Amino acid sequence: MCVRTDRDAKALADKNGTAYTPITYNEELAADNYGMLDKQLEYMVNFSQKIRVNSSASQCFNIYLGRDVDDLSSTVSTVSDIETAQAKLKQMKESPMYANDEVAQKRIEELSEVLDKQFDLAKDSMQEVFDAGVTKMQNYDQENRKQQADIGNRLSRLELNESRLTEQQTNFKELKSKNEDVELEDAMINYYSAELVYNSSISAASKVVRQSLLDFL
Repeated sequence: MCVRTDRDAKALADKNGTAYTPITYNEELAADNYGMLDKQLEYMVNFSQKIRVNSSASQCFNIYLGRDVDDLSSTVSTVSDIETAQAKLKQMKESPMYANDEVAQKRIEELSEVLDKQFDLAKDSMQEVFDAGVTKMQNYDQENRKQQADIGNRLSRLELNESRLTEQQTNFKELKSKNEDVELEDAMINYYSAELVYNSSISAASKVVRQSLLDFL
């Protein structure tokens, strides 16, 4: 048996003949006395850029979600148990064993009336719990969707950083290739050519300056 509610725990204990321990909720967790409910884990993804990589369960799931589910399950189980009891009384009433027993028939009628009242009350209670539960579940779903949106935003930022870093890596590889993969002969030729052009430009400039100075004098 999967223990999902307090009622399941009691049924399992009765089946195994063990002591029944009610399911309790630790209210102190909601207070975050140890500061662990929103512990952030951040990774450095770029220069001076950090991104949070975790989301705590308290941000995605409200601590009271389990209790509200238990309330819904409990009310449904109560109505189901009353319906089962009503069906058994109906079988007893129609059974040949009690058909001619006026005392038994009267007792069955009294129990049926009590169960009918209990059923009406339980059904009204179930309706109220479900009406309130719809709003609560919608709020829980909204909280969860907010966290999904936040995670999606962080993922987009991470992908953007990945794209930028990949582009920078490609550029650096091209620059490295241009500097390191060049042939030595070609490099020497280019160097001497550049040196020749440089020296020629200096020589031409000095001649122009000398002639202009003589003309001035």
